[in-house]
Amino acid sequence: MIEVEASVAQKCGRIRVIVQDNGPIHRCKEVQQLWSKWEDMGLYIFFLPKYCSCQQVPFFLISVDPQYGHCTVEHLNSSLYYATPKSVLISSFTIDKGEKARKLFQVLAERMDTNPELYVQMFLNIQRPHHSKVAESVLLREFAHTFRRDIWTGNRLPEVFYDSRSLAVDVKQKSSLHAKCIVVDEEFVLITSANFTEAAHERNIEAGVLLTDSATAQALRLQFDSLVSHKILRPIPGILLL
Repeated sequence: MIEVEASVAQKCGRIRVIVQDNGPIHRCKEVQQLWSKWEDMGLYIFFLPKYCSCQQVPFFLISVDPQYGHCTVEHLNSSLYYATPKSVLISSFTIDKGEKARKLFQVLAERMDTNPELYVQMFLNIQRPHHSKVAESVLLREFAHTFRRDIWTGNRLPEVFYDSRSLAVDVKQKSSLHAKCIVVDEEFVLITSANFTEAAHERNIEAGVLLTDSATAQALRLQFDSLVSHKILRPIPGILLL
């Protein structure tokens, strides 16, 4: 994982900072020998105070943008896809469309096409236009068409879910799917303020935490599974996992 982050830092030409706990694996001699190499690539390792246990804060990751002098969450999603995951769960309040969206999801779409065992779920918010009373089925059909045409580049499609309450005509009943997170293989979790948009990944000031913690990953996935089983989150017709 660290080698991947160093490669991303070198490729994008932006400094990346990882703050780790003081676990033996993070400070072993073999890893220390790689610190200077990673720094040359643009990745810097810092450590939490010794009283912070790895169980409290397993793994923090931020990205530093020297051009604007602030911290941004940049391409955290793509770094998770350089391995060979078996499952990926993505939740986002807003996503881009067109070329911006295709660029963000390209790596994952390619992985789905080359690996038939890869299972991908996406939980996305669909908004009803202001004062619109169009039938929910029409809005879902339009979103499915937009997803296949302007967002997803692969031949295999992920399972995509939405919160039906977000399409309620009565504003008092409306709700939003506002969670922004990624779960990979029930092992890695990214919880972030950043949506899957170019602005969030390249310009906005965002914050997030990347955890290597199976208990947290499984608990978060189970939360989404429970919402699906209770039909609060529902699959979008016209977008099926092939």
